[in-house]
Amino acid sequence: YQDDVVFNDQGKFYVALSDNLKGVKPGYFPDQWRPLKEEPRPYLFLRDSARTEDLFALLHDKHPYVKTYAFAALARKHRSEIFDIIINNLSDTTQIDQIVSDYGYPVYPAELMIEYVKSDLTAEQKRELTALIQSKFKYLSRALETIDDK
Repeated sequence: YQDDVVFNDQGKFYVALSDNLKGVKPGYFPDQWRPLKEEPRPYLFLRDSARTEDLFALLHDKHPYVKTYAFAALARKHRSEIFDIIINNLSDTTQIDQIVSDYGYPVYPAELMIEYVKSDLTAEQKRELTALIQSKFKYLSRALETIDDK
């Protein structure tokens, strides 16, 4: 699609200048591709250029970083489905590294999802999440601190 970012065999990134460029190699057709000067950052790319339906599809990706980036992009759009997405991901026990400043620690995707939208959750949603975590998903105890954070 127009404005999609792809990379070629040499690892250089290009932006599509029109739709329907499948099979048209970037770098060989300068009238159809614009080279990017720097490598795109995954979250910013998803946030700024992915279509909403593509973000929803990426929520089912096997890679936890892709899933959480897609969620963060949807959260920024204030989608009404956000709470249900969190609920559906409470049982995901995959751990990923969250890097904060110069320190990293393992987190679960649902913990990040809750952190991304904690200020948008209603009191009822926070109570429901707390009850679920305390009864079924005790490994998400760090999320309880996020939910209770004023």
